[in-house]
Amino acid sequence: MLPLLEELDISHAHYRCDLFELISLSCPKLTHVRVEYPVGSWHSDPSEYDEHAFAIAKSMPHLHSLHLIRSSLTNKGLQAIREGFPNLEYLDVRSCFKLTLRGDVFKKCACGYRNIRISNEQTCRRSSIAITGAPIT
Repeated sequence: MLPLLEELDISHAHYRCDLFELISLSCPKLTHVRVEYPVGSWHSDPSEYDEHAFAIAKSMPHLHSLHLIRSSLTNKGLQAIREGFPNLEYLDVRSCFKLTLRGDVFKKCACGYRNIRISNEQTCRRSSIAITGAPIT
């Protein structure tokens, strides 16, 4: 157990959903988690990454910042994050190429965050959204 650990970076590997539940039990004071998936992981089954989002949202509701970089997360997983983290201030979903942030989807999921970082170089070269400051309403 690591009962005092507040920040965790678990990057560059593939994980099973139960890892996130185990981490939450071992590290109850976690407030910042960074998961950076290996290059090419966006070719994987998106439902696996949505399951990661569901597991993180269910087991780590006290997070203040979450980084899910190069995930195959879809809008369904993004919605689970939005609903599962009442205290989340910072969300980084750069290079999550399965997200479709059009219309109300982006506004609904981004509403309330103090900071959100999104880029999708695969569909829009050099496009990036970095929102900081007041929450989106």
